[in-house]
Parts: sequence; C-alpha cells; structure tokens
Amino acid sequence: MNAILKALHQIIALLSAWHPKEVMNHAEAADYLRVSGKFLYDLKGSYRIPFIQVGGKIIYRKSALDKWLEAREIVTPKQQLELVDERRKA
Repeated sequence: MNAILKALHQIIALLSAWHPKEVMNHAEAADYLRVSGKFLYDLKGSYRIPFIQVGGKIIYRKSALDKWLEAREIVTPKQQLELVDERRKA
C-alpha cells in the first residue's frame, strides 16, 4: 500500500510540473519560463514582465506570462512566407 501511495504522489508531482498552475510563485514562474530566478527578479524589478504584488508577495499569472512570451516571439522571414502561403490556400 505504501508503494502505491508513493507512486501516486510521484504521478501527481509529474502532472503538476507538466500542467503549470494559473497562479505561480517566483520559483514556479522562473521554472515555467526556464530562466534563472535572478533573471526573473531583474525582469520584475525593471517592470518588463507582468506580475502581481499581494501584500509582500509577488505572484505571476500563467496567462499573463503566456501573452508576454507570445509578444516576444520572433518569426523568421521564411516563417512569414509560410504563413502567407497558408492563408492564401485557406
């Protein structure tokens, strides 16, 4: 029974890591963005990334981080041409 509970806890931990929470603390947000905690602090300190301050705590919304990432996505000229071709075919 103990082995089953241990395995279940491991599965839950893996699923949590695979499907991030909507509201994350600093460490979770840095892990989600795959950046160092210091780099995230620098972004936050210069107001270059969305965050929420609740009392003395800083939290990050996954949806806001996703939008922030999308706004910074670089599309190569080749990708732009492929998008134009796809739209013409549709």
